[in-house]
Amino acid sequence: MSIVLSLMLFAVGLPPPPVSEGDFNALASRPFCYCVDVPVEDVDQLRVSAEAGDALSARLLSFALRNNPETEGDADDWLARSAALGNSISQSIYGLGLWDDGNKDGAMFWMERAAIQGLREASNALGTMHGDLGDKNQAAFWARRAGLSGSVSNLEYNLLGGAEMRLSDSESKAWRALATRLGSEHISESCDDAEDPQSCGRMLSALEAEFHANAKSLLELLKRDSEIYTKYWCVPRTEQSSGRPSK
Repeated sequence: MSIVLSLMLFAVGLPPPPVSEGDFNALASRPFCYCVDVPVEDVDQLRVSAEAGDALSARLLSFALRNNPETEGDADDWLARSAALGNSISQSIYGLGLWDDGNKDGAMFWMERAAIQGLREASNALGTMHGDLGDKNQAAFWARRAGLSGSVSNLEYNLLGGAEMRLSDSESKAWRALATRLGSEHISESCDDAEDPQSCGRMLSALEAEFHANAKSLLELLKRDSEIYTKYWCVPRTEQSSGRPSK
């Protein structure tokens, strides 16, 4: 959701309902699945669903095939198909692979598709990619999007030096006031201290509306991905060892 749309919602008194950071605790602690141990009978069913155009099935099939030396050659094809079908996590992983292979344009194309859908890791990655390529304006744009992705911890990370957001003094005050209002343990500021408190307050309201709209979308994404943990063995992308995650 754009800031313009957020302003419209605020103007008519219909801001999206807030999503508390506590709602994320049980889900956000589980990183998105990278590898899954899928039984043979499920692989067959996943292939049928993937061939019928189901994006999540194509993604799970890709991960399952990668775990088998005899079928890992088909894994990238199914990951690409899942990305093309719109699965944001597949788009992000596929984009990272292209970046590692030196295909910068292709990487950013798919990473942007994922970021537009609200995947916070993709927005962060795009900020870093554009920064590496020397485009500070685009790096700042995606850093701002990542900051409004729906996670207070991600907002704090971007405000406290994790990304170059290129905020003016008044913008910085509104962003930091947002973090404070959302319960940040590391940032404590208010629009009352701004040079133009009313302008800061209007900006804060728009930022808060967009944050909560994105938080709602992110929570749904986390819930859908968490369902995979309840059915299959899963290895988060950041882990090296396999095993069933703790419940």
